[in-house]
Amino acid sequence: MVLDFAKAEDRETMHRLLESADVFLENFRDGQLEKQGLGTNELRKKYPHLIVAGHKGFLSGPYEHRPALDEVVQMMSGLAAMTGTREKPQRVGSSANDIMGGMFGAIYSRRTVSETWRPRRWRRHPHRAVRELPVPGCPAHGRI
Repeated sequence: MVLDFAKAEDRETMHRLLESADVFLENFRDGQLEKQGLGTNELRKKYPHLIVAGHKGFLSGPYEHRPALDEVVQMMSGLAAMTGTREKPQRVGSSANDIMGGMFGAIYSRRTVSETWRPRRWRRHPHRAVRELPVPGCPAHGRI
């Protein structure tokens, strides 16, 4: 299903879907959903039962309002150095951060629905977890 939130009828369809939804998982740039009346605060007021899970490429800091592409996040996080070198990083074969973010968000949301706990907002860095998996005991900064 594809919904164009710029169209009133598609926004109405989204609201009908949200009436019976447990989770709203999104990855829009900051402010985009607010422009359409679908921001976190608006959704919480209208659907208090709804878990809103927002996947963002960058959290608070100098890049927080920039859109993020998976490849850029792989390079900036050091994930690409795992398949290449520091001098010549190579992106992993898939859009790993996008896939992991979706999986972690779905798992976390499922757990949240089960526990009936309502988080403020889903904000995690899945690339950190994967980057550290092959080197147990080695922190994210790469120094032991």
